[in-house]
Amino acid sequence: MALCLPMLACRPAAPSASVQQPQRTTAFDAKPYSEGRVPRDSNVFLVAGGDDIANFAQEIVTQRQLWAAAGVKNEAIACYWAKPDADAWRADREQYDALQHHLTHCRRAEPATVRADLLRVARTNPPWVYLFVTSHGLPPLLAWHGHTKDQDEIVAEFEVSTAELDAINQPVIALQAGPGPRLSQPRRIITEHRAGAELGDLMLSPKTLAETLHAFPDETLKIVVLQACFSGGFIGDTGEHGTLSPLTAVPNIVILTATAHDRPSFGCGAGSLSTYYGGALNKSLARRLVQDTTPDTVAWETIWEDTAFVVDAMESIDGESPSMPTFFSNVGGTQVIR
Repeated sequence: MALCLPMLACRPAAPSASVQQPQRTTAFDAKPYSEGRVPRDSNVFLVAGGDDIANFAQEIVTQRQLWAAAGVKNEAIACYWAKPDADAWRADREQYDALQHHLTHCRRAEPATVRADLLRVARTNPPWVYLFVTSHGLPPLLAWHGHTKDQDEIVAEFEVSTAELDAINQPVIALQAGPGPRLSQPRRIITEHRAGAELGDLMLSPKTLAETLHAFPDETLKIVVLQACFSGGFIGDTGEHGTLSPLTAVPNIVILTATAHDRPSFGCGAGSLSTYYGGALNKSLARRLVQDTTPDTVAWETIWEDTAFVVDAMESIDGESPSMPTFFSNVGGTQVIR
């Protein structure tokens, strides 16, 4: 039986025509995001970046409960989410309303906030850090919007330099809570970067995330789990002649992604409880987390095996193309790719 009704891939919908719409309200409008500095002993970061369905928020709420039940202190868990607009709230109202009281302590899911908080914690030299992101994703941003992989055509279309092309034409995951540019606005990202904004404050890509995680000591274990379409781009093309992403050069890192670099993931639609990958991941964690379990003690390759098996089965039942969840580790100096 399918996990959810709409078999929607976890990538942003195409922007609609620019028509002025009347302002409408949701139950969250008067409820501010949590502000202030993230506690310096935070080392579990749970990020729901999409603002159009409740699945993403559900997945971080569920994971927070799992880690807390395993003994991770509440103050060590930082959560982030993106409030829905009126249309999204109406489409998924029952689930959003059930989540309200779980999200009051969550911060704004935007690149600048998540990056600043990770950098703050990096200065404490923690033994480990865990980052889970669930949202929409795209393959290399400028190639996607330019409808071409030809670099000369991309340079001409967006009027970018070679350095800008390398920096901005990256796989990306949406963190949509802030006022910054959305993934549907690549020219705005270019303009704001040229005006002085750090790319890490504008977009979450393999390059910007790698730069952030390099701030942690080499010996810090970094665990990154990404649920989004094309999230395998954060590992890279793992084929025989492929190129790995900059994130794989971060020392002592484990990366799990919902897909291969060129595949969508599924379950990103209103009316479902969770995405295919996020739901399967949390069920695997629920089975395997015991008291006094922290992310650094989890057998992540086993979690990947469990999750990939369930996702593959669901996609086969529903007639979807395989998303091919991917695993990478360089812990202990040994590179493992699956």
